[in-house]
Amino acid sequence: MKYLNFPLYLIPFSIQKLYELKSTLLNKKYKRELYKIDGKTNIKINRKEILSVINHYYLKDIYIFNIYVDNIEFAKITLQNNNLANIEINKDIKDINLKDYILDNNSYINNIIYSISKMNFYIVDEDRELSEEEFFKYLINKLKSKDTYYITFDTNALINHVPRKLIEYFENSRERITPNFLISRCVINEITEDFGKIKYCKDQDYINQPKPKGRLFKLGHSQLTLLQQKNAVVIEHEGKFDNSIRDSLIKYLRDKNGKLIFISSDKDFCYNLSGYPEIETVYVKFNRNKKYSWEDVRDFLYISSIILGKIRVKYMGTIKSVWRGKDINDWKNERVYLENTDKHIKNIINCLRKIN
Repeated sequence: MKYLNFPLYLIPFSIQKLYELKSTLLNKKYKRELYKIDGKTNIKINRKEILSVINHYYLKDIYIFNIYVDNIEFAKITLQNNNLANIEINKDIKDINLKDYILDNNSYINNIIYSISKMNFYIVDEDRELSEEEFFKYLINKLKSKDTYYITFDTNALINHVPRKLIEYFENSRERITPNFLISRCVINEITEDFGKIKYCKDQDYINQPKPKGRLFKLGHSQLTLLQQKNAVVIEHEGKFDNSIRDSLIKYLRDKNGKLIFISSDKDFCYNLSGYPEIETVYVKFNRNKKYSWEDVRDFLYISSIILGKIRVKYMGTIKSVWRGKDINDWKNERVYLENTDKHIKNIINCLRKIN
């Protein structure tokens, strides 16, 4: 179900049965001359299309990628069979002082780690913790009940792409349920706040682009777009931050006579909301995986490039989230700029876009 109607290039090649027809027909080993790197190109791609780039290099028998930020090794990725991968992050990266326009708060590295972490969901009022699969089943049972339930997220959950992971589960589920999503205007105000732009630095790509905190919050822009596509109701309310978010939610629920499942990775906020009978608070905890999928690799590359501005991936090229002329729609649609990559990538991406 997960890959139903997906183009082949958006499915990890390690779980596909690929055959080289020419070598089979000729009954001899065929060298992959077609995939020889003989030129470079630049192209703008979105988060999902990064997997097609990974697949392309896997066909070349390139499966180990060292990742650098400002010429410092940041991580190492090793692709494995059966949609498995290993992601090793430099354990000293938090102690390295990167240029402030790249990273001015080393705690943001945690958000990169969260992108490849399993989520556990702690239901505050019931004092119990559920795995991802257990929580999704719990959530479906709630939505199938006679009560009207709404689902909403706070700012931290948007930054950490919790809505996307939840919606992907609903879309892959056999249960045909359309959740009622809410989003407080106060959360929108917070996630779209302007934290200023970089005015002067040695790297021209960063000039006039968001500062590191602004790039971190830009991760939530695509989640707002996704929730809007799912017909999320926006609760109009002035202000931002926790108290205003709380007030907007309570007022809406009392007007509509419904119940709310509030999902957040802010533990204190969850406990502050737990005293309201119409709100079920769920605290999201992130736990490092021991095994990763190729989709985890895709999201790791995307989120690393957003938070750090750009990363250089050996063989693959440079993945940038900052460049001159980037506009708000690029952030909303999860677009990055892939520079100095194999020239065949452009043909692959263009072909994918035509069949999609």
